[in-house]
Amino acid sequence: MVNTTNIATNILKKYTLCNRCLARQSSRKILRNTKKVKNECYICNGFMHRINDLLELTCIALKEYRYKTFLIGAIFPFSMLEHEDEIRAKFKIRGIENVKSYLTKELGKRLGKKTGKNVDYGKPDVTVNIDLIKNSATVRSRAIFLVGRYLKHMRGLSQKQERCSICAGKGCFQCDNTGLSGFDSIEGIIVKKLIDSFKCESAKFAWVGSEDKNSLVLNEGRPFFVK
Repeated sequence: MVNTTNIATNILKKYTLCNRCLARQSSRKILRNTKKVKNECYICNGFMHRINDLLELTCIALKEYRYKTFLIGAIFPFSMLEHEDEIRAKFKIRGIENVKSYLTKELGKRLGKKTGKNVDYGKPDVTVNIDLIKNSATVRSRAIFLVGRYLKHMRGLSQKQERCSICAGKGCFQCDNTGLSGFDSIEGIIVKKLIDSFKCESAKFAWVGSEDKNSLVLNEGRPFFVK
């Protein structure tokens, strides 16, 4: 059996680590680091002491979202992962959670406790990406799928909107990320309504049939699917 106390002692002879980064080098909880370390940790550079600050940053980013499940991701300075790999190679430490996994998991636990929401590694409602380099948080929500029908009581209105001439439908600054050339078609009118209602950037359609620009759509209307 590996003596984790000896590993900790040997690591501290060469490296300055915070308690969490030191303890993580073992599969068991080990003796607390008696050195008072805050921003000097060779691995995390003090980020382990800033988890509550990162939690607050996450909560601010999620403020305008309604969700039940979430997932935390992160962009880390390369040096953090590199320094931990260096220590693990030197002391032959394998199969243990790394700094990135630990921090995102710990942040997820605290967010769940604070909000009452659950972590979902499969299909979360929202994914929060924490950038430790820029000290920022961005949120991406899972797509919403809708089905509807439209009526067209006037002629001269196209079903589909022309794509943006700059990005060819991919989304860019010119088209405000909609991928569209405007909102003067059935597609454009519906997209504009969805953007205003859902505060989304864009919407992608799957049409059930099509009609001529000068045709009318009456009765029960034409169905469509939108993401």
